[in-house]
This record gives sequence, structure tokens and C-alpha cells, in this order.
Amino acid sequence: MENVSKALLIAAVVLIVIILIALGIRLLNSQSDTQKVAADTGKSITDKTGKASEIATSGIEKAQIQFSENTDEETAYKKIGEITTKNSYGNYINLGTNILPEKPADWEILYNDKSGCVYAILTDYLPINNVAIQASGLKTYTYISNKFIYSVGSEKSRQDFLDRLNNRNVWNKLISSKLINQGAYVTGAVSADIIMASYNEKYGTKLSYKSKPCLKAKPSNSIDTFYVPHPGVSYGGCQAYWLSTPDDANENYIYRVDLNGNISSAHYNNYLGGVRPVVCLPSDIKIASETSNGETIWKLVQ
Repeated sequence: MENVSKALLIAAVVLIVIILIALGIRLLNSQSDTQKVAADTGKSITDKTGKASEIATSGIEKAQIQFSENTDEETAYKKIGEITTKNSYGNYINLGTNILPEKPADWEILYNDKSGCVYAILTDYLPINNVAIQASGLKTYTYISNKFIYSVGSEKSRQDFLDRLNNRNVWNKLISSKLINQGAYVTGAVSADIIMASYNEKYGTKLSYKSKPCLKAKPSNSIDTFYVPHPGVSYGGCQAYWLSTPDDANENYIYRVDLNGNISSAHYNNYLGGVRPVVCLPSDIKIASETSNGETIWKLVQ
């Protein structure tokens, strides 16, 4: 009987040991699985975090590239003196004025003197009811007929006429004070030297205004409507626009661009000439371009 009891006790101990061993193996397997899951989870998190980090970094780099591509120094804005070439002559430029509302812009690029000034000329003749003409003291000729809505002259002397055309204090009324503070200024007429330099550069010629050439487009040989806004017609009674250069070969005469495209001259009190004021824009002024109704228009960057 005692032997049976011992056998049962031994069997119970063995069973307990077996159970404990089984529990230990199961516990070890459970820990291994947990570690594997944790490792996999960590890898997944790391992968996803790395992916997100890569995407975020890529986005930052893309944003930096986009910013670089649109900085004013590189593409969006340019200094007018750096980009104005002969191919720019005749391009519209918006100076924030509203002088000729029927035009895409009031001004057109005329000439880059490469010495700090880019000239822009009024797109058309300036109406005599404009505040600048009224303030200039120039003689207007509506008393002859109401059709003379652009014509100006002088009844005093050639020098009086030229002085009034060159009075910046008067003609600066055509642009903003902010532009003036940046160094821009306006005169009532462009010189024959500048108009001729513009034409010669544009067409590769070497003409002198003193030979009184005709400003024709090449190669069509038709009158260039940039230099002659209304070729062949008396526009508002106006058959020419004045330049700010005296004709020294003819006393009391001043150069002008007539309706046939010729640089000719006429007496200072001739009532058939209008004015196309010109603005000198400092070459470091920044501009951008925009397209409106199919027209490329330069604009100031304020």
C-alpha cells in the first residue's frame, strides 16, 4: 500500500513538472511572438515615418524650388534696363496712368540709352484738355476750329516753345509722385536724337534726323505706326507731333514727325502739331509682363 502511494506521488510530481515545462514553453513562444510583432510594428512605423519624412522633405524641396523659380530677381520681375532691347521698342508699358483710356496702355517703350534711362513715349497725341497741357502755357488752337483737339504751339518765340516743352515740373503731372521719387521724369516732347537713335537701332540703319528721313517699317517699307500713330491722315486736326530739337538751319523752326513719317520742321506757331510726351524711367526700376486681350503689356512692380 505504501508503494502505491509513493508511485502516485511520483506520478503527480512528474505531471506537475510536465505541466510546468509546457507552460514555460508556451510562455517563451508568447514572448517571442510579442517581440516579433513589436519588431514588425516598429519596422512598419519606422518605414511609414521614414516615408512620411521623405515625402515631407520632398515637399519642402519642391516648395523651395518653386520659390526659387518665382523670386523677383530670377524670373518674375526684371530691371527694365536689363531686358529692354530693340525688340522691345513699341511694347506697351502700364505706368499706372489713365491718359488714353481707349488704348491698351498709355505708354510704349521707345529707347534704352544704356546709360541709366529707358524712354517710354505716349502711345498717341495728348489731348489739349489734359492738365499738363493746360499748365504748360502752350498755345492751343481750338479757336480756329473745334476739330483741333491736339494742336499746340507758341505765339512768343521758338525758345519759349522749347522751354515749355522741356519743363519737367509741368509734364511730371502725367505720372505718379511715387514714380517721380524713384527718379523718373517727363518732358512734353522727345528729342530728335532719341527718336532717331530708337529707329536706327530697331532697323539697323544709320540715318541722321538732319537729313529729314522717313520713318518706315522694314521690310514692308510702309510707315511705322509706332513712330507715326496716324499715318497719312489729319487726326483731330493734327498732322504731326513736335520734337524738342530746334532746326538750326531754319530760324524759328522746330523738328517734328509728320503724318507721312518724315522728320521735318515747321515754324513754332504752326497750329497743326501735337505732343507725345516722353518719360525717362530709371533703368533699375522693376517690371513684369502680363497679357491682356492678346497684347503683351509691361507693368511696374510697386
